[in-house]
Amino acid sequence: MRYENINAGTVNTFTGLFEQYAEILAGLKFQISRMKSDVLEQSSELQDLVNYCRQEMTVQEVGHCRDELGSIQKRITEEERKRQEELNRKEEERKKREVWLIANNDGTVTDPRTGLMWADRDNGHDINWHDAKKYCESYRGGGNKGWRIPTEDELMGLYQSGNGYNANGYTVYTTDLIHLSGFAVWASKNDGSSAAGVYFVPGLQVRFRIAAPGFGLALPVRTDKYSFSDN
Repeated sequence: MRYENINAGTVNTFTGLFEQYAEILAGLKFQISRMKSDVLEQSSELQDLVNYCRQEMTVQEVGHCRDELGSIQKRITEEERKRQEELNRKEEERKKREVWLIANNDGTVTDPRTGLMWADRDNGHDINWHDAKKYCESYRGGGNKGWRIPTEDELMGLYQSGNGYNANGYTVYTTDLIHLSGFAVWASKNDGSSAAGVYFVPGLQVRFRIAAPGFGLALPVRTDKYSFSDN
């Protein structure tokens, strides 16, 4: 580059321009710095706001969850109370129903209302009506004679709706003092072509007629007029 034409005036002119540009650049730098600071301050405020919102949201969510949990717990407690009340009611009903039965602790149960004595369990498995009749007549529970196959009405006196226990997969509805191994018990009526009995389960015709020979259980009964000395 050739410098022979550069003089003091030219240098002064360029110097002035540089100073102006320097001032402009310094101003821009200051503005940029200020803008940067403002942005940072705003970002901090925005971050604080976000954090605050999140905190408030969390508090609200926790409160909502606490309310929901409280409501659920209250509902569970109420349902449990009702369930327990229902269990207590059924237990009281069961006790009231059984108060008239007397366990003789010798394989028999006495019913003072009817004057009947029952075996405290059936024969243990399904048999036909004729074998059930023989079983009942040969029974000697409690050392007593006079056992027989019960009538339908006598069996119906043992049926207790709503008070059941499990008998080999079936819920049978009768007193706990008499153990059934199934749900169908033979009754005394037999016209030669069909025999009668009682189902101790809900949802069925409680009294039944079934074609002979058929299968059911034998539950001996006797009128309680015999004593131990009858042997």
